Amino acid sequence: MKNFTLSKGTFRHNQVESHYLLANPENIRTDRFGNTPVAIFTHGFTSNKQDLLNWMQKFASNQVPVLIFDLPGHYLGNLTDVESIHEFHQATDQFFQQAKTLLESTVQQSNLFYLVGGHSLGALLSLLVLDNVFPKTEQTLSLIVGLGSPKENEQHFFDTELFSETRKFRDQLVSPAINMKDLFAWSHDIKRTIQVKNRKIHLICGENDVVVGPEGVERLLEHLKSQNEVTLDKPKKLSHHEPQLAHVHLYSYLKRNYW
Repeated sequence: MKNFTLSKGTFRHNQVESHYLLANPENIRTDRFGNTPVAIFTHGFTSNKQDLLNWMQKFASNQVPVLIFDLPGHYLGNLTDVESIHEFHQATDQFFQQAKTLLESTVQQSNLFYLVGGHSLGALLSLLVLDNVFPKTEQTLSLIVGLGSPKENEQHFFDTELFSETRKFRDQLVSPAINMKDLFAWSHDIKRTIQVKNRKIHLICGENDVVVGPEGVERLLEHLKSQNEVTLDKPKKLSHHEPQLAHVHLYSYLKRNYW
């Protein structure tokens, strides 16, 4: 394992805050194409950056600088509220931009290769941010874990009566403006219509991921692949509620194709 140091800080957009961790290796790797990889990740709904600590350690110990941050309005990571889904989305865009700027000033190398992604909701937001923060003149690879596209008019199992208590609990872990019902309606529409073009995207979703559901990641793949270079890894066991275990699949893919 290679040495790296951790630093911490806070991103701000208006009154909204996000806390981050940055792992900076003692020696930074160059990939087989002569580029310097750096990584930015964020987490899923009602969670926090702790879900991504395994990812951070795996990347940093393999000489890749990596930054993980908390989504706004998520009380496990910070206690500032967002007033609307628009503000939530806008603040997240800004935090990705601030993360990018911080990595660039920390690494201070040319030919950066941005590994951008996350888990579930964080993965979706990382796709939406691409054209706003990462011009196509910059090299990017989207690493998307635990994300799929729902069938049209399909009722998600979180919307069933069986999970009514879960919804009530989870809604108290986030700002009222991004409650599960409203945020999921917003995200479901975007998943079916998202416009991403001329990007490299790698999808990872466990066969046992009941939140994404049967064929959910395949539907997302079909939607994205016509205008992007998209690959899919579907391990037998990678539960939606154990995103920390995705680090081995992320590392395996990058070692096989880039490192």
